[in-house]
Amino acid sequence: MSPYIGRSVDDIALRLGISKSDSKASKSRLVMKMVGAEGRSVDTIEQFRKANVTKLKTVVLYPDGLPKENMSFRQITEEEWQGLASFDAKWEDSFLYEYFEENKFFIVSFKSPVPYSQHVAGNDRLVGGFLWNMPEKDIEQYVRPVWERLHELMLSGGSVHYGRGTNLLPGASFNGVCHLRPKGQNSDDVVRLPNGESITKQCFWLDRHYVAELIRENQKVNGNVK
Repeated sequence: MSPYIGRSVDDIALRLGISKSDSKASKSRLVMKMVGAEGRSVDTIEQFRKANVTKLKTVVLYPDGLPKENMSFRQITEEEWQGLASFDAKWEDSFLYEYFEENKFFIVSFKSPVPYSQHVAGNDRLVGGFLWNMPEKDIEQYVRPVWERLHELMLSGGSVHYGRGTNLLPGASFNGVCHLRPKGQNSDDVVRLPNGESITKQCFWLDRHYVAELIRENQKVNGNVK
């Protein structure tokens, strides 16, 4: 990736033979071409697959040093919601612990020269990329409390008050880093909880301030992925 660092998305697309419209629509495709792979999945890169790198995440940082949005991860399945209601459920065996403990992510950052209100995707410049997995101390400090809260709610059998202005699910202000937010295709894309309630399908997210900090720290320590 080093030959492209500092170059704009449109410039990189031109050098790689990708149409500008495609490069604006999907930085993921652009990144994969930069590392010599086809498609949009890191699963197509053998060394990534062997290292258990399961997801490519592209992030645009704005002049304030932050991305506009928090970073989303996968949805919680109905089976996993049911498991949270089990008295035998243990944090160390949970899907949430396993996900962040075992998976690595290829995070590639770009920088916009202007605020989001004036943003033009083709003008974003490549900053660099790195492989990342969440440190154990962060998993314990930020992810575990989310699982414990969900486990407590599902065990209680009470309403989570979803969509009533008193939502009990751990939201963005829960611990400032890890939280739940809906990520269904629409309001009809729902999951049934153990108590019988149906709510919009939920993903777990990492706060944008945390994401910006991990990008800064990993660039200092690891440099850019070549």
